[in-house]
Amino acid sequence: LVKGWNGANYEKSGYELYDCDDVKYWRYNGWQEQSQREVTRHQTNALIRTDTPLFDNINSMLKHFNGILRYSNGKYQLDVESAAPAIPALSITTSGSYKGSAGSSTTSSYTDPRLISDDDIIGAITVDDSGLKGSANTVSVSIADPNIRFDNRSVSFFKSDYLKEDRNIPKKKDIKTPLITNYYNARINAEQYLDQSRFSRKINFVMGPKGVLLLAGTIIKMTYARFGWVDKHFRVSNISYRPDCSVQVTADEHNDDTYIITAKEKNYQVSGPDAGPGDNTVKPISPSNLTATTDIRNMVTLSWTNTTAM
Repeated sequence: LVKGWNGANYEKSGYELYDCDDVKYWRYNGWQEQSQREVTRHQTNALIRTDTPLFDNINSMLKHFNGILRYSNGKYQLDVESAAPAIPALSITTSGSYKGSAGSSTTSSYTDPRLISDDDIIGAITVDDSGLKGSANTVSVSIADPNIRFDNRSVSFFKSDYLKEDRNIPKKKDIKTPLITNYYNARINAEQYLDQSRFSRKINFVMGPKGVLLLAGTIIKMTYARFGWVDKHFRVSNISYRPDCSVQVTADEHNDDTYIITAKEKNYQVSGPDAGPGDNTVKPISPSNLTATTDIRNMVTLSWTNTTAM
């Protein structure tokens, strides 16, 4: 039993995701044993059909793993969606000399290509915002649950704050997760799908040649005065190179909070910290009717009545 200390007592779950003891039919989930090491963020329990194209099989698995399969330089590269990494905001200035007249030198300034401002954008930004129509306050995913003989089970996740933002209008989305049979993993995914539905803005813009350094899946910071954006995060979804050496970039809105996992809470009995040595010692109560008798061999026999008081 793992408990977490909240600063006053042990009254919350100490498990980061969920307790392996909660998974009854663990072998049907593909686990080797009912151990906490089998509890992971991403799991799959799928039957791979060989008559399905390899590309489709891979994408169906990556869909549940926040995976990205991008095509670059004639090859496919695997990446994983996650929270935004630290992007340095400083420019790097380099200097050097070249052959020619004595003392000739040159300096150049380099800024991380993931930092994009108004000066980098050619023309205007096209924004595709589905707004409230594309958002949801309840998300349901369907899984083949081993607990009910692999019949379909709907796992829903709801947030009241989103419902208030939508003026108490229910908005539900159904997501298919055919390769997941673990209820807890489906629940984690449902929460992520729900949070991501609140950040569905897409942008499209053209930038200069430095855009060739970006890759699909890269997190960029966008500063654009017209929309009041300052270091707003987007994830690049597609890049295309134009004949004039400019780069067409398509990106989706990104929010780090959608990748934060909230542990499944359990109700634990409130208790204080462990007592020190001697603190838990309870003095026994004396028995009653104690008698002592001897026999012919001088052996002493003690008799008494145990107390029932605590």
